[in-house]
Amino acid sequence: MRDAVVRELERFFAELESVAAEHDSGEERLVETFAHAYRYLSGHALIQRMIRAEPDLLANYLARDTPGDPLARDWVAAKLADDGATLLGDTDSDEAAELIVRAIHSLIIAPATVFGLERGSGPEDYARRWILPVLRS
Repeated sequence: MRDAVVRELERFFAELESVAAEHDSGEERLVETFAHAYRYLSGHALIQRMIRAEPDLLANYLARDTPGDPLARDWVAAKLADDGATLLGDTDSDEAAELIVRAIHSLIIAPATVFGLERGSGPEDYARRWILPVLRS
């Protein structure tokens, strides 16, 4: 299972790299990659099947030292560090990355929310309203 997860993560991060490269602004890069990550994971057939059929298995997998967590945190932290103080203010890029990865986990595992993420611009709106202000504080 670990090898399959690593292959899927490589595909996922390649897509995120492509999305990030399309945007010059650190803010837009964060918003658009967050939105793409949310849509990718919430639309991923296997992940969604696991959430419906075996939520405990997925929760246990995410709760342990999985290959995805450090890869995701490191990738996000590197992107945030590239954008420097303009985006983060005094926030540490590793802490900000942890916050973003945990937000994605939560929104994917427990998708029923009042945030309207299913709307066309829902994930972007979420990132602008809840992620960006926290990073700047």
